[in-house]
Amino acid sequence: MSEELARIGRMGIQGIDWILRRYYGVYPFTDREGCILRLAWGRSREERQLSDGTRIQPGDPLVHLHLWNERLRDLPQDRGSLGWGRQLMRMMVSSLSMLAAHLNEIEGGPSVVALSGESGLLTDLRAAKVVAIPLGFDVVLKEPPGLRVWRRAFWDNFYSYLLLWAFGPASMRGKRLASLNRVVIWMSRERLFERYGRGPSEVVAAWRTEGGAVA
Repeated sequence: MSEELARIGRMGIQGIDWILRRYYGVYPFTDREGCILRLAWGRSREERQLSDGTRIQPGDPLVHLHLWNERLRDLPQDRGSLGWGRQLMRMMVSSLSMLAAHLNEIEGGPSVVALSGESGLLTDLRAAKVVAIPLGFDVVLKEPPGLRVWRRAFWDNFYSYLLLWAFGPASMRGKRLASLNRVVIWMSRERLFERYGRGPSEVVAAWRTEGGAVA
């Protein structure tokens, strides 16, 4: 594929992503530098108990987390490097602190029971646990769809793969569509405020002082 066709293709995928964000109500809750999360409002379709004892019932208000793809391009492209991992963690810590402040300020924020997010860009499920669990998330691993095109998870992965190509093509190294897994992360509102209820600068400073752990 020529560079010009690739550029047009990426612009097309980015345009589709913009339309879908509008349709599903995904929006940036802050314009502060360093935030790499967006959110959408939703309700739980299932019953679940989180590791901190929080019980989620069908219909409970949730915040669905989405990565801010455009801002992820600011990260180093070598996704296997230590520097990339630490910068991603620092930005996630800061973003979650900004999210806690946002929920504390807006009408309806106190009614949120939990946060949830889903990703299909992982080839090594250990990476999900290494990143998500220290941040305070529960991690639920889903059965990988492989190339079973009759499963919705395949098409979810396919779209995730297109987004990766459109927003971070350099990070596609070593990733094949057939090997992508899906993971769902959960965090209760109480745990969010317990860990990230201070200001972003304070939370990030504590994270650095504690060697990358958020207590």
